[in-house]
This record gives sequence, structure tokens and C-alpha cells, in this order.
Amino acid sequence: MHTQTLFSSITRSAAFALLAILPSIAVAQDAPPRKRTPPSFEPRLNRYFSGDQLPEFSMLAADGTTTKFVTPDGRHSIVAFLATVDPDPTSAANIHLQKMAQRYGAYNVDVIAIACWSKPEDFTTSAKALGDKLGFRVFGDPVGPYTGPRDDHDQQMAHHRKTLLGVMFGGGMTPAMPAFAMLGPNRKVIGSFFARAASIDSGHEGIANLLIHAGVKLKPEDMPTTVAPESAFLKPAPRPVEEPVTILTVGKVAPDFEMVTADGKSAKLSDHKGKIIILDFWATWCGPCRAALPHVNEVAAKYRDQGVVVVASCTSDELDAFKEFIADESPKFPNISFLFDTKGKAPERASRALYGVGGIPQQFIIGKDGLIAATVEGYMKGEVLLDAALAKAGIKVDEAIIKQAEGDLKKREELSKPRPTSRRAAKLGG
Repeated sequence: MHTQTLFSSITRSAAFALLAILPSIAVAQDAPPRKRTPPSFEPRLNRYFSGDQLPEFSMLAADGTTTKFVTPDGRHSIVAFLATVDPDPTSAANIHLQKMAQRYGAYNVDVIAIACWSKPEDFTTSAKALGDKLGFRVFGDPVGPYTGPRDDHDQQMAHHRKTLLGVMFGGGMTPAMPAFAMLGPNRKVIGSFFARAASIDSGHEGIANLLIHAGVKLKPEDMPTTVAPESAFLKPAPRPVEEPVTILTVGKVAPDFEMVTADGKSAKLSDHKGKIIILDFWATWCGPCRAALPHVNEVAAKYRDQGVVVVASCTSDELDAFKEFIADESPKFPNISFLFDTKGKAPERASRALYGVGGIPQQFIIGKDGLIAATVEGYMKGEVLLDAALAKAGIKVDEAIIKQAEGDLKKREELSKPRPTSRRAAKLGG
């Protein structure tokens, strides 16, 4: 198979979504302070807004049996989603949950801790060690964490959909742990709140606001400092779905456009005139984009002597999020020029309006003549599609890499046939 047919365009039907595996942490006890002060509560739990109903899900009890999550009528539940349960009853996390149970029990609130990433046998051992004297109940995930090959992303996704969090969130993104939510009868979401085990009072401002919204009358000493207006719980209108766009094809002129650096300096594609440009459209919120960055950085270093540069244009994103990424993460990728599209999330952003991008990561190989030589969409760990695509712009690429890329493409095509939902690219625009 010739490089022309392989890399002139990699179709959207062959792009896949990476599964982010949450770290095994028990509780944020003394984590460094966040750069942006989190709100005391959110009127949502990930994709579910206040008033929405969570799907039915099963939990593992301490005795090894499974049970359905239930909040009785007239009661509410504070649910702590943890990676594991600490078997030490005097740990900061357990004491914090005990204090919650004591403080809010008077308001008919039950406190439940769910160990989401413990092996079932490890959870039951810890739960039995804790006993039933803590004042709150502990449960685990009947399925447990993924233990298969780390490079088999489709197997990871299939496993994730069976887990407690996978069932709860439809196999999609799950909350970073520890996470705290308040649920009403029939698994109705009231909202979520932020709490840290280092402070016994941590979380009260958010909990109090959520209880007030749920119709609970609080004692004067339990009132929050600021009572959120009911408008804070109004469900926002859905984002308008953008019309489909047609991606810019090989042979077309690569349009120039304005971008900025994290410190506000202006930049354009034309700043690299005479170079082979890898234009990488990405976003800070896009898991597949960030997973691809180590490889993109390697490619930039490997072919730099042949005149290759990488321009990573952050698209459909917030400038503050971009700046935070640059401060925290960009030093890991010294061979990539990170820039921000000044149009942000607007329909006029370059990725959509000029290049016809509907999913990211999306890369365009731009030749020295300013024409698009090849395109690559999505990323799977271990792929060399980007390396091989550079050959279309005249870059010398080892024949072994070209051959490996042929196999990569065949694997994408095979995986995409029976699994139309197994995508490793993030969709833009609603």
C-alpha cells in the first residue's frame, strides 16, 4: 500500500476514544491548594444536573453480597466516591465521614462511602475491619478495577462500562476522586460539593446549600454563609449543535490564522514559513489529545533536523485553562510550540471555520509550499501514523515505520467496523 492512500486522510470512522484510568487515591487529605478556588457546590454530578435521576446501580456490601443503591423517601444521601476505603477507623478520611454522619443525621441524611477502585476481596477485608460502628456505611464496586493489558483500550472500555461508575455514567467520563455528591429519593441528583479531610467543617457550605435546595430547614447554626439563589440550580439550555463541516483535504492551501502564546504574544502559522508544519488541533479537556502529546513531542524531536516543527493550536477551549496547562504541563513537551486560537470556542475558530475539523486530536501536515500534504485524526498508543504521514511532505521516514503504519491503519479499520462507539477522538461542537 502506498503512502498516498494511507495518509492523505484518516477518516473519522476510524478514530477512537481513550479511557482515562483514575489514580488509586483514598482521599485528598493535605493536597496542595488549587490554583483556582473551587465553588462550595455544583448543581450537577458530571453529566447529571440537579433533578436528574441516576441509573440504577449495584454495590458490593461488606459481607460480599450485592445490593442496589436506595435512598428511602424523606431522606437524603451524602455519597463519597473514593478510590479505596481506609481500614483504619481513625484515619482522617473516616473521621471526616463520621463527623458528616453525626452533623447531618439530624436532617435525615445518610452518609455512604463507595470504594470505586478496590478489588472486591480487598474491599470486603477493609470493610470487615471497619465494622459497623463508624456511623456511616461503606460499599465497593462488585466488578473491581481493570487488570488486563494496558495497551488493549477496547478491552479497557468494555470493562469500564461494567463497573459501578461505568454503569452510573453510561461508560463515559467519571468524576475525579475523591468526589462528594448529595442524592435524594429515587437516585435524584441534588448536586455535588467539595470537601477535604484536613478540615472537619470542610464541605459544610456546599452541603448546607444543597440541603436548602432540597427543601430541608436548617438550624440557624447550620445555615451557610451565603445562600445560593434558586437560579443557581436552573438547568442551562443545551449547547447548540453545530452544523457538520467538511475537513480541508490534501492539496488545499493551509489557511493562516492568528494565535497567541500563554503570555499574550501574537503568533501565526506563517511564522514558520519554509518549514514542514505539523498543525495539531487539540484542547486541554480532550483526553485523547493529551495522551497523544508524548508521541507528538517525540516526532517533533526526531524530525526536527529535517525542518519539521509542531504547532499545537488549542481550540474550542478557555484561555485560563490553556495558561494553566502551559504552566503545569508544557515543560514535559519542549519540542512543541503551544498556541491558543484567539477565537476560543466561537464558531469562527480556525479549526472549524478554516480547516473543517469536527473531532480532535486532528493533525495536518503542511508542506514547505503551504499546501496540506496529509492529515491524521485520533491517536492510539503505539501508533506511528503521524511519523509516516510526514513522508507525504518529503520527509525521509524509515521504511519499517511506513510498514508499521500500514498495520496501524488496518487495525483501526478492523476495530471501527463492529464497534461504531469505540472512538479515540473527542467530538467538538455539542
